[in-house]
Amino acid sequence: MEFMRIKELRESKRAFRPDKVSREKIYKILDAARWSPSAANMQPARFLVLDTEETIQKIKPGLAEGNYWALKAPVIIVVFSKPELDYQSERIRYYTFDTGQAVMSLIYAAVDNGLMAHPMAGFSGEKIKEIFGIPPDMDVIVVIALGYKGNIDELDEATRKKDMKERIRKPLSEIAYFNDIGKPFAVEKREPGRYFETPVDIRFNDIDLIGHVNNATFLTYFEEARWKFFAEVFGRENITKLNFIIASINIDYVNPIFPLDEPLVRMWVSDIGRTSFRFNYRIVSKDGSKLFASGSSVQVFYDYSENRPMKVPEEFISKSAPYIEQYV
Repeated sequence: MEFMRIKELRESKRAFRPDKVSREKIYKILDAARWSPSAANMQPARFLVLDTEETIQKIKPGLAEGNYWALKAPVIIVVFSKPELDYQSERIRYYTFDTGQAVMSLIYAAVDNGLMAHPMAGFSGEKIKEIFGIPPDMDVIVVIALGYKGNIDELDEATRKKDMKERIRKPLSEIAYFNDIGKPFAVEKREPGRYFETPVDIRFNDIDLIGHVNNATFLTYFEEARWKFFAEVFGRENITKLNFIIASINIDYVNPIFPLDEPLVRMWVSDIGRTSFRFNYRIVSKDGSKLFASGSSVQVFYDYSENRPMKVPEEFISKSAPYIEQYV
């Protein structure tokens, strides 16, 4: 999965499905943590994986009562370390920083594998060490609940309210600076002046045996939207002059499309590089209230006579300008 999509999809909710997480996925997630950077490549993080009902219930006395929801997760990971496992410095506690880097890699790898990871601070490290025989000189740094996202309605009311809070972040101008601590980071993301929108014509053969549009057909809707974009913006007669190839494409399915729905594809341009650009897609209901799918594709302009990528044409940039997402 593309990293920016992982960033958008990462969340720390509290409702988990009981579905078992395969050892293969656990391996991939821990391997991502293992390859995280650390001072002098000391790799100080240690992981205790609990994936049986018996061992997960054993940790209960070590959790704060407000985190008992985690006992329904199919996996709990205890992360621990100690100063001696990392580079020694009187100025910086490297072992906590480097373990944190490993945990962040673990969390993103969980999302990449279709899972959700929720790190917790509400626990007794001493109690957990006692329960599982973790050496007393170790520090339990974080406990992580891991599994497939569940139904929020299965949570108690107090916990459910926590999960319903809006996901917000401080503006970059409040936390970052350019060259001088007195000069806030002033770059802002500017939405396109307009979005290209085209209705989706649902055909009989788009429908599968379950009665909704087959997921594979969504990519066809993206393709048709691209064709219509170029036809409208550049003129149908000029489409064949735009020599580009699809380098990558991704899609996230959110809701099924049924025969009587009236979806449309909304798209815009971003990330224009030297030879490539990105199309961003949203398949939404006609009134915009429901999202069916989102995705993006990276196109590379290509000189077939030279058999190599070519610079993005100025004509493409100028004619696409109203649809380009910018940072100013």
